[in-house]
Amino acid sequence: MKLKHDFVTNSSSTSYVVYIPRNFTISPQDIREFIEKEYDEDFFTSTSIMKQNAMIDTVLRSIEDIKDGHSVYESDDFDQEDTLPFNFISYICDKNGFKLSEQDTNGGGGMSVIIGISFDKIQKIEEKFQQR
Repeated sequence: MKLKHDFVTNSSSTSYVVYIPRNFTISPQDIREFIEKEYDEDFFTSTSIMKQNAMIDTVLRSIEDIKDGHSVYESDDFDQEDTLPFNFISYICDKNGFKLSEQDTNGGGGMSVIIGISFDKIQKIEEKFQQR
């Protein structure tokens, strides 16, 4: 079953529920190294320094959004630049064990999402279970 707030689709997608601790930090250099390792050789080198810095800032803001309990969606046009925040966050969540849950749905061509859960939300859930 797929729950959507804006429109209904029967295409496939994957949802990841993740928790990134507030004190977790990542450097712009870590992002650059990920890009150099995972993307086309000329992806970053053919881009101006200003645009490179803007892409890195977007990734860093997306990580902060996840920490605040917000979601980050995979771009539906699959342009390398647009998929960078989603791909990098997926990578750091896998690498650091931040992925709490993963849900795949059937079909074809859907948009995936990383759903952040804040520490406050985890504490509230824990409190509810302790009251039982």
